[in-house]
Amino acid sequence: MHAPPGKSHDLLFHMDKLETVAHQQGYGNELYTEVLFMEFMILLNRAILDNELELSSVSCDRKIQQILAYINSHLTDDLSIDTLAETAYLSKFYMMRKFKADTGFSIHQYINSKRLLLAKSLLATTDIPITELCYQCGFTDYSAFSREFKKSFRTTPTAFRNSST
Repeated sequence: MHAPPGKSHDLLFHMDKLETVAHQQGYGNELYTEVLFMEFMILLNRAILDNELELSSVSCDRKIQQILAYINSHLTDDLSIDTLAETAYLSKFYMMRKFKADTGFSIHQYINSKRLLLAKSLLATTDIPITELCYQCGFTDYSAFSREFKKSFRTTPTAFRNSST
């Protein structure tokens, strides 16, 4: 599903709120999370019924699928634009335009998002020191990792790990 060009939807706000509340603890938090989830589902269904969101079939160019598969299997490696273009036998400029058109993300955004999700998962399930975890997830600079993590998840890696345990 996606919003038609030029339209934005408050579903993202509700999704963010649901994610934030789901990671908190406190009196009635579990019930509040369920209520927010139900509210989100109602808004989502209304948006679809009112044609505010469009359902789209996921179809991607075979070369873009190849790049996605390569990224996913080499997520912790150095993933330069040149390497990806060579892998798919494409011009790097064409590849970047085509990737954005097919996925809605720039290659850099996609790789960062995948690496941050990996880091978030490892923070919640392992005791690996955060600095080491940052490098294991493919980031080359801890301060950039920490800044991106906070921007994406609205908490620091340390605070997230402490709230997960």
